[in-house]
Amino acid sequence: MYQFAASRVRLVTLEMCILLLQQLVYSQIDDKCYLQDRHLACVEGAKEEATLFLRNFYKSEEIFLDMFEDEYRQRQQKPLNVEYLYMDASLLLPPTVTPLTGIEFSKRLPCGEVERARRCIRVYFILRELSLILQQSTESRLPLTKLADCHKIEDVLDLNNSDLIACTIVTTDQKKERRFLVIDVLQLILVEPDTKRLGWGVVRFVGFLQDIEVTGDKEDSRSLHITIHRPSTCSHVKPVPLLAARFIFDDHIRCMAAKQRLTKGRQKARQRKMQMIARLLEFPSDVTDSPSLGVGSQRVHFGTNIRRPTPGKKSQ
Repeated sequence: MYQFAASRVRLVTLEMCILLLQQLVYSQIDDKCYLQDRHLACVEGAKEEATLFLRNFYKSEEIFLDMFEDEYRQRQQKPLNVEYLYMDASLLLPPTVTPLTGIEFSKRLPCGEVERARRCIRVYFILRELSLILQQSTESRLPLTKLADCHKIEDVLDLNNSDLIACTIVTTDQKKERRFLVIDVLQLILVEPDTKRLGWGVVRFVGFLQDIEVTGDKEDSRSLHITIHRPSTCSHVKPVPLLAARFIFDDHIRCMAAKQRLTKGRQKARQRKMQMIARLLEFPSDVTDSPSLGVGSQRVHFGTNIRRPTPGKKSQ
């Protein structure tokens, strides 16, 4: 097997080669690939090889999921800019390994196990995208979270028969707000009652359960300190949390229930995504269905029963 980790080829070089290959053999106007079947087989073979090598880094640890989503996000937000690439003098030097030089990750060689895993993830995304383009196929499995399926601020939700927990939120600037906490499959949702419709609520805040951090308050058994981390957009800058606040519940029982649901919700959300990655990497079914890695196709709502209103249809 070709050892990606031991390669002296920089990621940016691979991206340039792939971009050139695309322009030579694929026509966007005609949406047609001019490669012969044997050449397409070579591309598929390279993608399968990258998949097999990435399997070696697949772990049930949290860092792999975070790296996988961060690499995909960075690739979508920062596509290769050839014009800027030509102005980078560091590419004229032999490839360096150490990040202490300040050279961008894609323009140097990986340093350490974590960066080798990041490199393999990036190579997998590059070759997967090339394979889909040459086959005239659309990406249907990435990103792992489809934002169209998520609740958004100002959404109006039917909360009848839902499990709501009332709480007072105290932010870092000591601002207090009374909200109802709802725990969905992927999101923590804070709502306030809709003044126009009984049993409905307006979404005032949403955050992903997988990014949540919950700690108890040693001095108050009714309080939880909840931090929702913002997805990273730069490896050199620590992102500011999306929310960092103290949640005060009516009594310690409700506080314990909220902590348990948030903890389990975070675990289930991350396990579910790890299973999705396992399917992408074509692991055997006994691995992707393992209870230790995910919850399969089940959607655990933790007692909530949130229904979206039908677009264009007003509720009575």
